[in-house]
Amino acid sequence: MKEIIQEVIASGIYNLSDLLKKIDTLWLQASITDEERQALIQAAQENANPEYGYAGFQEQLNTILDRVDALEQETKILRAAIEALGGTVGEPEPGEEWPAWYPWDGVGRSPWQKGSQCTHKEKKWVSQVDDNIWEPGAVGVYETIWKEEASA
Repeated sequence: MKEIIQEVIASGIYNLSDLLKKIDTLWLQASITDEERQALIQAAQENANPEYGYAGFQEQLNTILDRVDALEQETKILRAAIEALGGTVGEPEPGEEWPAWYPWDGVGRSPWQKGSQCTHKEKKWVSQVDDNIWEPGAVGVYETIWKEEASA
């Protein structure tokens, strides 16, 4: 199976996220060693093609920044059009965002980072540690991990 993964990596035609899951599955099944797993992961990351579902961090960041710039330009155009028609555009009210807590499944979204805010069971929580995978307010999860702020 390792040889098949190596052939897929050499082809460059794969979704990096999917391939990394397959590599981890092989490792968990003890089909490959720790060293083989690390070598396959490194090769997969180095040979990943953005066309097939992976872009490097800097490329992703540049794409996001380009989209933000485009949205800012569009907002200016819309604001000018509204004002030209005699309307007014107010500034949005600043506020804190407290998204609902989600459990980290090891695959999708990232674990909560220090300073992350969330709501869970009608309470507001702030993560006190990086890579926080614990449920706020659960038994054994102390304020050194999640600190309760106030009622939501």
